[in-house]
Amino acid sequence: MLAVFLVLAMAGIAIAVFRPDPPHPARPVMVRQNQTARADALVKEILDRPLFSSDRSPAPELPSPEELAALHPPVLKSHLTGITILPSARMAHFVGDGNKYLSLKEGDDIDGFKIRAIAADRVILASSFGEQIVRPAKGTFDTVRNTKPVAMGNFDPDKN
Repeated sequence: MLAVFLVLAMAGIAIAVFRPDPPHPARPVMVRQNQTARADALVKEILDRPLFSSDRSPAPELPSPEELAALHPPVLKSHLTGITILPSARMAHFVGDGNKYLSLKEGDDIDGFKIRAIAADRVILASSFGEQIVRPAKGTFDTVRNTKPVAMGNFDPDKN
């Protein structure tokens, strides 16, 4: 009798362990569509934020063609009068409104432009519309390049 009881107990355990799970009821189509729409919205939000930006803020909206047509590039109102290149600094000298003299370095702003580079014969200005190269008055570079150095106190304008 004990043997029969043990066999029945083993059979009950085997049925309980190896019994297949009841089939899951199919989800309604509406629930699947809502989950798909939510997943699509999350993917769109992820893709709208730049991956390699530190704050992951969305990119700014680009102006419409009408707004672009209304924008005008900056106009340089000042005149480049000279360039100074020293071992420690590069300076561009401009004359602005009312004969106001400005000595500016690379990275400074003038009339809506940013000074991008200063070379011996030109200054490169940059704006959102592109770059503009400005040169001093004709002959200035050759005059400076061909000038002989003069020792202090020995300058005689008739000899040099």
